[in-house]
Amino acid sequence: ADDYSKTHDVPKFTKFDKVVLATKIHGENDLPGLMKTICFVHSAYNSQQLYDYVVFFTADLSESQKSNVKKIVEPAKLTFVKDAKSIDEEYADLSEHHKSHCKPESGSAISWDIMCQDSRTIAQNWMAEFRGKWMWIRPELEAYKYMMFFDIDISLKSAWREDPVEYMIKNNLVLLMNAHGERMTKGMSGVNGRVKKAYGKSICSAGVDGLRFKSELSDTCTSSNILQGRPYFHVTD
Repeated sequence: ADDYSKTHDVPKFTKFDKVVLATKIHGENDLPGLMKTICFVHSAYNSQQLYDYVVFFTADLSESQKSNVKKIVEPAKLTFVKDAKSIDEEYADLSEHHKSHCKPESGSAISWDIMCQDSRTIAQNWMAEFRGKWMWIRPELEAYKYMMFFDIDISLKSAWREDPVEYMIKNNLVLLMNAHGERMTKGMSGVNGRVKKAYGKSICSAGVDGLRFKSELSDTCTSSNILQGRPYFHVTD
């Protein structure tokens, strides 16, 4: 990180209050990717602001492994947070429907590596569930207003010329993302049921209008056409 900062002109952005940088890994196999990405993000952007970091993880990490990551971003604060119970407890909490889709072979023990019917492991499905639901109610994030989330496999080649946090705040945005995926129509009735219960309205459509993500809400929607945001990098309020 120090070598990068010495050879690259890292702009000095305005530092805002209550901003955190967060990411999610499974366990020690993800540490090389985590250390590389944390180094790049810190050197290309956060070496000036020194915002806090929160790293959510599932499988146990040693104190030595955690310390090696923390040294990369010093003097910024980096906190490791275990985000799941044991695999046996997590599996026991699954509905019978989800258990039927992620069954271990006869006589085999439950493990994070079990392949489910969607061609993803239990670990990968937990990663998606955590980022889509549980992360947003974690007490470790309550002290912050803005979160910059990044995957550990994003590629950074140079210092950032614009500050996504500043853009987010000055434009009063709720979500800032670097890419979007395909439109989703299947399963939206279930999603809209939960949205309407929480907010009193349903999502009829959501998509990109110029550079902005625009949504249409209504008391009733005959159909839904939703453009999904990519989870690789985003800033949220």
